[in-house]
Amino acid sequence: MRGGFPFGKTEQPEVFVDRFAADSKLLPEGFAQSVADEMFTGLSSSSRISPQTSDGRRHADAYQVTGNIGASGDKIQLFAKLFAPGLAAPILTTRLEEPLKFRTAAPHALGVKLAQLTRCVATASDSSGSEITILPEQALVPWAQFCQQSLVGPGEPAAIAGTLRKVVAAAPDFANGWSNLAEALDDSSSTPGADRAGLRAEAAKAADRALALDPVSAKAMVVKANQLVGVGGPHRGPSLLGRMHNFAEWEKLALRSITVRPSDCGCEGPQYAAMLTMFGRQTAAIPVLRQAVSAESSALGHAMFLGNLLARAGQTGEAERILKNLSAQWPSKTVVDRNRFAHALWRKDWRAARTLLSGLADDPEKSAFPALIDALKRGDATGARAAGAPFVKFLQNPATMTSTAHDAVALAGYHDEAIASVERGASLYGMRILGLMFVPTMAQARRSPRFAALAAKTGLVEYWSMPGHRPDFCRETPAPAICARLSSS
Repeated sequence: MRGGFPFGKTEQPEVFVDRFAADSKLLPEGFAQSVADEMFTGLSSSSRISPQTSDGRRHADAYQVTGNIGASGDKIQLFAKLFAPGLAAPILTTRLEEPLKFRTAAPHALGVKLAQLTRCVATASDSSGSEITILPEQALVPWAQFCQQSLVGPGEPAAIAGTLRKVVAAAPDFANGWSNLAEALDDSSSTPGADRAGLRAEAAKAADRALALDPVSAKAMVVKANQLVGVGGPHRGPSLLGRMHNFAEWEKLALRSITVRPSDCGCEGPQYAAMLTMFGRQTAAIPVLRQAVSAESSALGHAMFLGNLLARAGQTGEAERILKNLSAQWPSKTVVDRNRFAHALWRKDWRAARTLLSGLADDPEKSAFPALIDALKRGDATGARAAGAPFVKFLQNPATMTSTAHDAVALAGYHDEAIASVERGASLYGMRILGLMFVPTMAQARRSPRFAALAAKTGLVEYWSMPGHRPDFCRETPAPAICARLSSS
């Protein structure tokens, strides 16, 4: 097994999965088989990998997954190795963990994550629609590292970009390597202290290279579309809050990115939906997310995002069903329960909010919520304002800002401070933080002069003035005054 297999496109890769060994009495009987079953389901759902159960020997001409599962302290640990065709040493060695207390649901979480890793390496793609590509050994090794960084972590954009530079240096004709490099560079340009102009210029060149190699490289289109509209904010200066532009051109390219490969959920659909949400058009984003969830049913992020959009749009029944299901499937992911808590705040269901408060885990603002919830439940505006004061302090520093603290400030009646926190937060989180302006708790804040000024400053008024682009909040009765200035179509 000498390695050095040639670069090029191929059909479905052959993948063998060894029987996992479970070596702990703390795990239920059949736990290892349940993990394998979940992995098989995850791989098969991509419609491009049909895994086979291995007979225990090494299949030198195929990808092969082997591993063992145990429990240590309060954690379940899966140690896995992934072999590639023609290579004696494993291309990827990783450890996946889940809390032992969630042992019943852990096979799903472990199996899905291992399936995602295997698919990423074996297809040289991070989604279900991009071209399947055989990578040479020199490129496959760092590509496997990229898969681990992005799917398991830690995955800081700058580190991911460094890894992908090695990939394209070894495989300069690998379109998906260039498109992922473009995305990582564009993301890293928004980190504090980054050379924004330099990184964005390099990202644009990487995206152009990807499209020259593969004219339907959807991720490269997304990078170019986002740079075109200016979602990253100014190239220079202390803040990432700026004026967006080129909306029609952005929309044309963004829509093309989600239609060039209908089977590819990737991140193109969810990113377009995120932009629509940032523009206050959650209802328009819902069908885009439904398509992404249908294409990638095991993706936690897609399903949770859909639940959030439904909750924002007032479709609370379906939103709650989605998140309850995700809580059962992924009990160790506290982000799901955080979102359920936020939904209770949005619909002003104070009883549910009290029950779901435990979902905030050890967040610093958790202890301040009971007094605020109780005051809101009593209809005590003065008490709510007093209870909201600690949350105002949390929002002074963008590093300690959370979306739930932002909800609390708005509910307590600090409408200008809620908008100011978004303006400050852009320095750390970029323009996408504007999406916080369109959650249900911000209804009163959206009627203020400060919101109108922010919408004009960032170019949102220009976008909303395009035919058919009015934001969802203009359907409210009575509509905020800003809506009178927008197109009625």
